[in-house]
Amino acid sequence: ECGVRLENIPSNGLEVDIQYSDYKGGWISRCVVEDNLVKVSLDANQTSLVRRAAVTVYYIDAWKRRIEATVYLTQSDSDGVLGTDISPMEVRLLADKDGFKVNDDYVLEGIVVSDCSSRNMELNPLLDYNVLDSLASLRTAYLQPEAGPGFKLVFDQVKDNTLTFGTRVKLNLYDCTLSLEADPDRYVISGLTGANLLETSQAAV
Repeated sequence: ECGVRLENIPSNGLEVDIQYSDYKGGWISRCVVEDNLVKVSLDANQTSLVRRAAVTVYYIDAWKRRIEATVYLTQSDSDGVLGTDISPMEVRLLADKDGFKVNDDYVLEGIVVSDCSSRNMELNPLLDYNVLDSLASLRTAYLQPEAGPGFKLVFDQVKDNTLTFGTRVKLNLYDCTLSLEADPDRYVISGLTGANLLETSQAAV
């Protein structure tokens, strides 16, 4: 169950959309909104694969605008495992200048040393000589592991970057791209969505 705060929206006007990341889907057997809660029932996972889904609650207002909020679900495999821990060094070794696509459930842990509301996390929003990304800063965060250089995190959408300074986070790197940028040298984890955030907690910084 996940709480929903309704402001001037009738609960009977809410709709639910479910998107599965796995090829089969259908393992969410029930999803309703009642008593200001999104209530979801999941079938047990009998496979050796981690399963993911995005549940979006939305409302279409009188001006045909879609107001929405998304809850990302990650279900462990049949052994109760959400992924394999990977060290920061192993992540850095996988990164290359062409970008390495992660196809495994690797879990990386670190502390966020930036803030999602900051406007200067990405100093140059000019992606190319004629391409300007005015939202680059709001999609960017920085993660510092316990040892070695940190990682620049790039989310696909602004709404998924909810990371604040001093947050300890566990990231599942599945479907992300690991890159090594030069001048200055830095390691980048891109293609992140809310589905990659497994766990967050406050840390002592």
